Amino acid sequence: MNKKKFLKLLEEKLQILSEEERNDILNEYKDTIEEKVKHGSSEEEAVADFGSIEELSREILKAYKINPDYTKSKDTSSKEKMKDIANQSESLIKEGAEKLSEWTKDAFENFKNNDQDWTLERVFEVIIKAIILLIGLSLLRLPFYWIECLGIGVFEMAFPPFDTFFRIILKLITSIIYFIVCIVIALIVFKPYFINKKIVKKKESKNEKEIIKKQDSELKEEKEVIVQNSNNGIGRGFLEFGKGILFLCIVFPLFLIDFGCYVAISVLIFLLVEGIPVIGILLLMLSITIFFTFLTRFMYNLLYGKKHVYCYSLILSAILFVSGIFFSLHTIADFEVYNGLPNNTFKKTEIIYHEIVSNEYFNLSYWDYAVEVDDNLEDNEIDIIVSYYPDFVSDIKNSKVEYSDTTSLKLKTNYRSLNKTTRKKLYYMIREELKNLRWYHYSELGDLEIIVKANSKTISKIK
Repeated sequence: MNKKKFLKLLEEKLQILSEEERNDILNEYKDTIEEKVKHGSSEEEAVADFGSIEELSREILKAYKINPDYTKSKDTSSKEKMKDIANQSESLIKEGAEKLSEWTKDAFENFKNNDQDWTLERVFEVIIKAIILLIGLSLLRLPFYWIECLGIGVFEMAFPPFDTFFRIILKLITSIIYFIVCIVIALIVFKPYFINKKIVKKKESKNEKEIIKKQDSELKEEKEVIVQNSNNGIGRGFLEFGKGILFLCIVFPLFLIDFGCYVAISVLIFLLVEGIPVIGILLLMLSITIFFTFLTRFMYNLLYGKKHVYCYSLILSAILFVSGIFFSLHTIADFEVYNGLPNNTFKKTEIIYHEIVSNEYFNLSYWDYAVEVDDNLEDNEIDIIVSYYPDFVSDIKNSKVEYSDTTSLKLKTNYRSLNKTTRKKLYYMIREELKNLRWYHYSELGDLEIIVKANSKTISKIK
């Protein structure tokens, strides 16, 4: 930090003091810096001798019996605060620009001093690899997309009404992993083209000469490897690149499936501890996990020529699979599925829409409703009684359209984000029913129960 910047920052820290006191302090430090510069120190060294500017300003304010934490609170105008923010932002921008400039210079020097002989053939080699890399990364998106679709399907079946949260988390995780994998592949493919030269300086001592000799031999070996790789041509590069694509399209998705299986096992163990009879499903999931783990290791070793994989795990997987089938069949035989909802503590709300039908027909646009006769109503009067759970449905929108011979009323619901209490009650309700091997249509919590009433004459108008 130079003298000008130091004095400016110190002045900002001492805004609570009067202008006369502030000028006296600044002139004193200015004279001290100039005196040190005359004796051979630089401005930066002279400023550094004062230590942290924060501590320095605090000591000065204490000497004037002022709370150092007060500084520029209420007395500082909004204009001065905005100025401080602007100065800090400008400082951050300058630092970022300097770091970016240094990084760019280093990257340019590394590129300029690399060991590659940039012939036309090598340039075309890089271009071809870049094109193949883009195609390969586009194809690599497919297994991630399949995993997302598979996960979303599982969450929709097994975890309503929390499936939206799980879908977002799954999509976020797969997107991050895909982005990281793309960067790693690009670095692996293009790293050989940016090998820096080792600059060896001549030394007079015997030890330094031995070090130079060793570095020369290492440099020769590296150059021989580079020459050998270049002599192998683009074909070997394509072979390695093909292995990488196979790894990402086959082995890596298997790794992800293994991870999903381990997560599923953890969930099933939790449900088992909660008292839900999922022992059969747990055994089946264990067998599937062991099988896919074996398959992952087998494909990896086949691709990279590693050690053999023993088949004992397949025997264990088969035993667990058969056991899981028997336990699952026993559980399914006792399992009962019911229409509707179990007895619950959720409260219902009722809304009544009263309509006068002047057309020949009346149509209610909703997937299911009941029609009842109520002779207390007048001709052409229709009552639409809507019951719903406000914990799951935020509001109901209705829109009426008049056609030539039909009056159409459309009801549309918006689902509410569940609060903590509602989620907890829903979880306990589902858990208790699963303990007793009962399953209900819990999706009906977000549906409307509608009864359309009209007298004997008007009811014929309802489609």
